[in-house]
Amino acid sequence: MEERGRVIEVHGGLARVEVTRHEACRHCKACDFGRTDRVVVEATNRVGARPGDEVALELESSRVLGAAFIAYMVPLLFMVAGIYLGTVFARATGQATSASLFGAVLGLGLLAASYGVVYGYGRRVNPARFRAEITRVLGPG
Repeated sequence: MEERGRVIEVHGGLARVEVTRHEACRHCKACDFGRTDRVVVEATNRVGARPGDEVALELESSRVLGAAFIAYMVPLLFMVAGIYLGTVFARATGQATSASLFGAVLGLGLLAASYGVVYGYGRRVNPARFRAEITRVLGPG
């Protein structure tokens, strides 16, 4: 996915780039674009962009989808597994009348645990893996 932005500052091989929200992002609240008109991102600067330059940024769609899967689907899968395992456990122990309660409690417990798993994964993964890259300079500032 390609975005356009303006370089604010450069430090070594990295640049801070201000990206303007697209019209398609206006109603979505999934990221900072939903709350503000502009967001500042850190990008790899292999093309030698300078402060003030208008640039094109790229982040592989597969990485965006992978990050979204980890952030949203892993907690959902943990919760569904907890609901299922809680009801199975309740029935196996003769508490069939409380199966929904057991499922809800274990589902919420595993949902909370999944946030710890996602957080831990986020701390271990190399941040450069999800960093945008400046692909070309579109014009001087």
